[in-house]
Amino acid sequence: MTASELRKLITSKIEDQTIPNRVMDWARKNAGKGLRKNNLPEGLTLRQNYGMTHLDFPSKNGDYNSFLLAHRTVNVTVPDEQELRRLNTGWYEGLEERNLIRIQFLNNPDKVQDAADKITECRNLKEAYLKALSGLNVEYLDYRKPISPDAYEIRQLVEIEKKR
Repeated sequence: MTASELRKLITSKIEDQTIPNRVMDWARKNAGKGLRKNNLPEGLTLRQNYGMTHLDFPSKNGDYNSFLLAHRTVNVTVPDEQELRRLNTGWYEGLEERNLIRIQFLNNPDKVQDAADKITECRNLKEAYLKALSGLNVEYLDYRKPISPDAYEIRQLVEIEKKR
């Protein structure tokens, strides 16, 4: 893997903050007000079940993602910023932290190159390992081959089967 390919991969994983920001703006404007279906952030729908209230939006895989608004379904008010962050740490602190880690990594060209080199080395070693393992199996460990009666122990030596 080249540094450029790794940079492209990590950049593609930077999470979009548009919807979390839209929900936060909505919560700031409506904090403490009663939750109403006709006053939701654009593109989000209300879901109330299992004693909880959520705002849902479509995910990339065809399912949905959600923001937790309350641990109840009756007399729900819009949470303030602090409560929304507390209920949805993955969407706020978590997302911000993950993106920050990615950006800090991308801003260090030496680390990007080193990581790309290590990924390439691992891929090459994996390929060599699988080739050697295949040869070991075909020539020695498969049924009725020279050391097939001891194949389990031999595979343990090369960490194919873990000890029980």
